[in-house]
Amino acid sequence: MESSRCLRRLKIEGCNSLEFIVRGQLPFSLKRLEVRKCDQLLFLLSLDGTGSTTYQASLLEHLYISGCPSLESLVATGQLPETLKHLEIKDCSMLNTLSSEGQLPTSLERFEINKCGICSIPFGQHNYGNLREMEISNCSQLCEFLEEGIQMTNLRKFSVGYCQNLVAMPSSMHYFDSLEELHVFKCSSLNTIALQQISLPINLTSLKIEGDALYDSLVNWGLHRLTSLRKLDIGGCSNETNFPRLGTLLPASLNDLSIANFSKLTSLTFEGFQNLASLEYFTISDCQKNVIRNFPRDLPSSLLKLEVIQCSQHLIRSITSGGERRDNIANIPFVKIDGVFI
Repeated sequence: MESSRCLRRLKIEGCNSLEFIVRGQLPFSLKRLEVRKCDQLLFLLSLDGTGSTTYQASLLEHLYISGCPSLESLVATGQLPETLKHLEIKDCSMLNTLSSEGQLPTSLERFEINKCGICSIPFGQHNYGNLREMEISNCSQLCEFLEEGIQMTNLRKFSVGYCQNLVAMPSSMHYFDSLEELHVFKCSSLNTIALQQISLPINLTSLKIEGDALYDSLVNWGLHRLTSLRKLDIGGCSNETNFPRLGTLLPASLNDLSIANFSKLTSLTFEGFQNLASLEYFTISDCQKNVIRNFPRDLPSSLLKLEVIQCSQHLIRSITSGGERRDNIANIPFVKIDGVFI
């Protein structure tokens, strides 16, 4: 393989006897490496068998690993190639170390990790000015981000979900100057105290959050300060009886609003919708356990579509009668209830 000087892309799949790949044997020309379903793989890149820490330089830019249940670390010694732009790791439950030297390549543009056993994400004190997207999900052992003074000035999208033991978000988030999309959901160990220390970049355009702690922190911080926000998705709030919370202003820039699984919701606050002159899409779902007693009579005239999914019959009766719309939603062009337009 070392002599394949023109090889640009290599895919290894179902090699159950493979335990590691010797770094010095990778072709210098290799740009993309995919490794899938190699059950005995322990390290992705290892030394050359002589113990030497020197190895042939690599131009590797894309690295994709999935379905390797024995994988413990990406590299046995040293770090990943500094040319690496895209790193994606999935279904590697034993993976606990991304880099033996405690950092990821600063050349990264996209980083995604899903269903792995890591406890921390090692960034350290480095400038990750190339990083555009970071997605982390289903990493139940993840507790923290190892970052101090980290710079991600060009990060556009940051998503973290289904990480039940994550106790804190990156402390330097307010320095993520270019962040446009932030999604945080199913992270039950995040608490209000930890979140109160976080300031959001005010140029966010899309925000998805789930849980009482996150919603409470954002309300106290001031959701209305997100003056560029276009899409807001809030779910899993078990303590809220009103939406928006009384006295809370939503960003006037909102175009798309979704709320879901508010288990105690009884009222949609009329005043909370009055400043939403740009709102075009409103979705409410999975609010069945309690009765929503009122539906705003004067929704924004800009609203193009209202969708109600798996909500109480009382709510449905407040907007329809005999399959016909009531006056409070008569001017909305598209109304959809449980998959059916009315």
